Amino acid sequence: MNLITIFNYPQDNENYTKMCMLWLYFAKKYHGSLNVKIYTKDGVNNEIKGIIKKYNFSLVIGECDDVRWQEEKFKHNIGFKLFNLCNEVEPFVFIDADAFILRCIDDLVANSNGQKIVMVNHEKVEGHTSHFPYSFLNSGVQVCNDTSILNYGEIIEEKIISPGSDQSLLFSYFNSKGYDYTNPDIGFEWNSYAKNVILNKFNNEWFGNSEGLDYTHPVYINHYWYDAKPWKINCPIFNSYEDIPI
Repeated sequence: MNLITIFNYPQDNENYTKMCMLWLYFAKKYHGSLNVKIYTKDGVNNEIKGIIKKYNFSLVIGECDDVRWQEEKFKHNIGFKLFNLCNEVEPFVFIDADAFILRCIDDLVANSNGQKIVMVNHEKVEGHTSHFPYSFLNSGVQVCNDTSILNYGEIIEEKIISPGSDQSLLFSYFNSKGYDYTNPDIGFEWNSYAKNVILNKFNNEWFGNSEGLDYTHPVYINHYWYDAKPWKINCPIFNSYEDIPI
């Protein structure tokens, strides 16, 4: 099984470089029995490339369905991310590059209990997702035990009925098939909105707890999505970058 992410960020941007380096560090620490594979369209800088090589991870130049999608957000999220994930033939866990892993991914896989694919809905974030009268998925964390469930040609024919791009198409796709992508053993703790997470360090391990959203819960994957990039929310992990032995 593979642990997959995507590094498609400006190579000369210090913040994004640090974020990717931290993703690699936590992936090394918690990837468990999974092989780690990083997709990229235009490559990564030498600093990131060096750590990928040091950790014996795989760097893959992905393909891109960029003929159909013109808007940059759709070109990346659908034409690159979704396109490449749908072409995977081996089971995988996908975790966005702006999500730090704080617990062994073997536990996430075990909790999926062989379900074809599992994703987590968005938490109710004020001003972003709280005003929608329904729950919808966040595609930043995915556990796919059976890749045959992902058919790119079928997915892109779906209507966008919820916010987002790839996640909206997937949401429509699963709904049209009557497939429940949620799992009672994989909740917000595995895809938690970072702005509401309190982080503490004990014995060189980082622990997170989310407060103030749907309910209080521990955090195993801290996801810096929407307006919560680590350098914008004074993240203590990001701030201690120089002291982390990458």
